[in-house]
Amino acid sequence: MNVVGISGSIHAFDSMNHFFFISRMIVPGSNYWNMGFCKDKGDVEKDEKGLGTLKVLGENMAYLLKNLTNDAADFIPDRVLPNPCPVKKFM
Repeated sequence: MNVVGISGSIHAFDSMNHFFFISRMIVPGSNYWNMGFCKDKGDVEKDEKGLGTLKVLGENMAYLLKNLTNDAADFIPDRVLPNPCPVKKFM
């Protein structure tokens, strides 16, 4: 039984990223979709394309973490920009 194909999982992956982006988070990427596929336990270790993609993602995350230092404050605006779409509280 195949739980998800690549086309179905990309929409879920993209939808989750929208929440990160709207919060102005820095989200490192890779050279392909950041996921692996398997049918049975341990099969993901045979997914060479998935493992290669996650290796590149790990390298990009390490680069980002290495370069996000206290000096990063120099790149942050002096003021926090207002949210163009504030969430209304209903209670």
